Amino acid sequence: MNDPKALHLTVLERGGGTETVVARLCEIVPSFRHMSLEALGAWPGSASGFLRALHTVRAYRPDVVFCYGARAHVLACAAWPLGGPVLVGSIRGEIDFRGSRRLAEAIANRRVAFWVANSRAGLGDRRGIVIHNGVPSPPESEPPLLANLARPVIGLLANERPMKGHRFLLDAWRTAGSPGTLVFAGRVSADLRRDATRAGVLCTGHVPAGPLIRSLDLLALPSSSEGFPAVLPEAMSRGVPVLATPVGGVPELVRHGETGYLLPRSQWVEFLRSAERRHLAETGLLGQRHVLRHFTEERMAERFRRAARLAASRGRVSA
Repeated sequence: MNDPKALHLTVLERGGGTETVVARLCEIVPSFRHMSLEALGAWPGSASGFLRALHTVRAYRPDVVFCYGARAHVLACAAWPLGGPVLVGSIRGEIDFRGSRRLAEAIANRRVAFWVANSRAGLGDRRGIVIHNGVPSPPESEPPLLANLARPVIGLLANERPMKGHRFLLDAWRTAGSPGTLVFAGRVSADLRRDATRAGVLCTGHVPAGPLIRSLDLLALPSSSEGFPAVLPEAMSRGVPVLATPVGGVPELVRHGETGYLLPRSQWVEFLRSAERRHLAETGLLGQRHVLRHFTEERMAERFRRAARLAASRGRVSA
């Protein structure tokens, strides 16, 4: 069966993990197209920008529209108020549709055939399909970005947001005795950059993720809330062990003590104080095998193909 024409509407024109995964997905599935709301001028923007976005998405004439985020649902419902392509809602994590966003969910529920989430935790009690984020096999020739740093090198790759835990990790690392080198990659506030730099943290800004991950002995993600963060399988596919909090869909990827480390924040200081590089490396290899077997880009693409076919052929269904 041929793949139906599928449009993936997202927010976050650049820098978001979901945006990166969806853009790559649409590169490898010819019948899928990716459109960012910011690139379309829909938000932020004027009423005329919103109308241009409506015209652009209508002109593509998709069979199925995957909507990422509340504003994408609103745009899709406005573009086809009386029918048209089948809408598939996408829940990115347990933080979606809180507060006023529930209004968008209520509106979308009237048109959405089913929901797609990148974790079981993100799907919750909604009817739908779980499609975990997949990663491509990393390049064989990918030299580390950083060298000559005190080991172990611990990295947090995320734009600063309260849920990501930058301040917590900084405090935990200092309390543990500042072992090795701590690296913050991505966008951080001026206040955090100042405090981190004073403590000896290396703040790199936005740099290529793969080469930076190759520089690490441990990737840390002390989030208080997550869906299925793409950076974890990216690190694991390169043999870099991960330390994360057991929130959202993270336990669906990481098995504590086997393919990585899952610990509540209350236990992070002791772990950072006592972690041995040899044991970290062994865990990293097990995590690599796990991801390259079960969380591949090809598997993710095929699951999305099936979801698109299901939506196009059956419309409103119980998936």
